[in-house]
Amino acid sequence: NMDKLMDTLQAKSKRVAVTIPILKLIKKNLSKSTFDKVRKNLIWTTSTLAFTGGFRVHELLARERQSFDPLVTLLGRDVVLNDKNKHPHIQILLKTQKKDRIGKNEVVDVFKTDNFFCPIKAFKKYKKSVSTLTFSSQKPSFRTADGKSYTGKMFNEDLKKLLESVIDYRSMGKISSHSFRIGITTMLGKLGFSDNDIMAIGRWSSSAFEL
Repeated sequence: NMDKLMDTLQAKSKRVAVTIPILKLIKKNLSKSTFDKVRKNLIWTTSTLAFTGGFRVHELLARERQSFDPLVTLLGRDVVLNDKNKHPHIQILLKTQKKDRIGKNEVVDVFKTDNFFCPIKAFKKYKKSVSTLTFSSQKPSFRTADGKSYTGKMFNEDLKKLLESVIDYRSMGKISSHSFRIGITTMLGKLGFSDNDIMAIGRWSSSAFEL
């Protein structure tokens, strides 16, 4: 059991934090990929939101492809774009926070960044590309071209397809959805932000972020 535990801990330690250079790499490889337009916009929107908002993947994406629970899945009505005021931002309703699970919802504001990974610009582009699906308030906010949910598992698989040719997952470590969350934490730490600031942005209630 101890050997298995050590293997698990070592595997977790090999997760690579997403940095701004890696975001550039994702964007570059997306432009060259054979993914359809909607899928490209899905991957990029998820990437920018996960990084700038410090989200866990299932706070944004559904767990299942063909079914969803409206009580825990982010729906179209749960993503509100406010781009007409002085500080454009997206309001995202969290339904499945790890720290308190279901029952206590919280709204997270993600602001315009005026750079290549701006989540506002990415989300608007995605929303425009799915006009044929009709961005529905009653259905999962992030869906593929066939109208089915885009899941966290699919996002991780897409990331690997985009990056495995330039990043050796076996020796360097893997990049997954959680890499964006630890990426913003790492960046803020290097910039000198306080522990309280980092905990607030990542919505941590303990010192777990230090890991």
